Amino acid sequence: MKRIILIALLLAAVLLTSCRSGELGRLLGFGAPDYSGEPVIGTVEPDSDAGLEITEMIKMLSVDSVKLPEFTSMKESVNLCRDSLLNYMLYTDFAKYSGDPALLEDAEKAYPDMTISQLIPASDFESMMYRYFGGNVKISHVSGRMFRYLPKASAYVPLATPRGDRFDVILDKVEETENTYLVEFTCSNGEKSLSYRAVIIKRDDGTMYFSSVKRK
Repeated sequence: MKRIILIALLLAAVLLTSCRSGELGRLLGFGAPDYSGEPVIGTVEPDSDAGLEITEMIKMLSVDSVKLPEFTSMKESVNLCRDSLLNYMLYTDFAKYSGDPALLEDAEKAYPDMTISQLIPASDFESMMYRYFGGNVKISHVSGRMFRYLPKASAYVPLATPRGDRFDVILDKVEETENTYLVEFTCSNGEKSLSYRAVIIKRDDGTMYFSSVKRK
């Protein structure tokens, strides 16, 4: 009996180790799958569809600074990128978040002391966060430097005018593996430049999301 229990425990340990490094592990909450050992199968040109999408994703990481947040998990990225992602959403889709009178009216009823002209539902923010940063943690909603969270409306309102990106993104090298893009890039605003490495994971449906961003 003891031998059977020991074998079962060993099998469970092996399964748990496999889960931690694979896609099943990501779904169970152990983090992104580990594809670090995959061989490079090609390179991506900056002006290709994938290159242009990667460039646009990088612009979501900051509003006006070439100093980007560094992270290795979605749990870290949620708070580090909250303001910049909300700003990106509002700047690129301003009409959507200022053109729903019923939604704005409901929010003003919940907050009669406020005049609300733009509103980003928390559900939209969650969708974008999961879309571009993975999807294995529960997102908590709090106010930031640029956006205030209104719990009664389950939405964010801007504290300042949304701003477009004020830096250029140069893709220095993008290598492709079976499941990832390994990206080396530089952010420059004409006065200062900083270089980074990012790991971006590909999904089966053709979308992709950040796994990590680190300074070089």
